[in-house]
Amino acid sequence: MGKGLITKVLLIVTVSVCSGVLAQTSADSAAIVINRYLKNLGHDALNWQTVDMTSVITFNKAPDTLLVERRFAFPEYSYVRVSQHGKTLFGLYSDGNEYLRYDTTRHSWDVTSENEYLRQLSGYDPRGPLWNWENMSIEAQYRGVSLLEGNRVCRVAVRDPLRGLREYLFELPSGNLFLTVEQQPADPLAPHVDWRAIHEYTPVGDFLFPTLESYQSQGAITIIATRVELMPFKKSDFKRPPTIHE
Repeated sequence: MGKGLITKVLLIVTVSVCSGVLAQTSADSAAIVINRYLKNLGHDALNWQTVDMTSVITFNKAPDTLLVERRFAFPEYSYVRVSQHGKTLFGLYSDGNEYLRYDTTRHSWDVTSENEYLRQLSGYDPRGPLWNWENMSIEAQYRGVSLLEGNRVCRVAVRDPLRGLREYLFELPSGNLFLTVEQQPADPLAPHVDWRAIHEYTPVGDFLFPTLESYQSQGAITIIATRVELMPFKKSDFKRPPTIHE
């Protein structure tokens, strides 16, 4: 999280955005902070532009890397493929009419339900975990402004049915999310991630995307570096993977 240089006018405005919401209810205050962040990203206007993302995931306690390829054209088309040394480990695909998931047991793409597809897709959506929060039964509670390593941050606690209980920390000057602390995972049997950090946002066209992230799980640090490109939508860019029945 860089402090950066800000003008006194900007500082006064951003302090009032976070501190001033204390006079409202906690839910209203949380909505102001979250929606300001989402407005910064500008992702609500992504319909029918193709977002192409390639991420390299590096583990500090393992020699291998993972490659994550994601392509989205909202609201209907999506393609996700996670691979290692060219071998597919996980995948999702949809054209809005059917939903496919890569089956790691049969090593093939197969039809899945819309609900399962959406549940799996939520972790790969480039718009982030809060982009549709008000329509996804997510409860948010504003926890005020505090200091973190000399920087003032807005804190919002979120109870997400898909991700469990988390606390989101937003930079006071920019309003951007930079740290997520997982307090209680939605699935108690899933590997617990202690925190996720966004170190760098990159503007692409009129949009803002996280391009350098990290997370800690069981003491191990993982780095995610992402390249993002916006392209005009073409249906041919979303080639349907063949299923096991074809």
